[in-house]
Amino acid sequence: SFSAYGQVIRSYYDLIHWRAQAQLRIGDLLQDEGQSETARQSYFAVLRELNRVPIWRKRASDRLLAQIRGPVPEKIKAYQQIVQEASEFPDLKAEAQLRIAQSLVDDKQYLQAIREFEQVEAIAPGLIWAQAKSRILQAEVHGLMQDELKGIYILEDVIESYHSVEGGVFVQEAEQVLFNL
Repeated sequence: SFSAYGQVIRSYYDLIHWRAQAQLRIGDLLQDEGQSETARQSYFAVLRELNRVPIWRKRASDRLLAQIRGPVPEKIKAYQQIVQEASEFPDLKAEAQLRIAQSLVDDKQYLQAIREFEQVEAIAPGLIWAQAKSRILQAEVHGLMQDELKGIYILEDVIESYHSVEGGVFVQEAEQVLFNL
């Protein structure tokens, strides 16, 4: 499999989507074989080459962040390291910051999670999608804290402010969360 995917990368230079998929598959195979650091480099190769293409940026980021496992404090420390070191990949930094906050939610540290969600805008000021996602998740946390009214206000703001971001996907998500509050 490695050689076939490598052949795609070498032979089909103009077919960037094929090459990205092949590079991700190589990383997946390496990860399955326990070669996490080499897999990580494979995922970063996709980010370096196709950071401007949202689907590949998201898939590579998800795979990189999925490598982080363990107890909440260890995961948070690893995510913080990514936030500090991934300056050339603002989307990855934003995803890592969202995961820090989500880890705190999973650990029922709601107030700290809200503070971490609020950091997304400072970490990635130009990433509207990250801000929308952060606000939606903040609203969910307010619901968990029995402060549904605050959550509703946040979600109404998301619906009003982010209606054109990524084809309205965040408006749909906010409406669903609003329904569930």
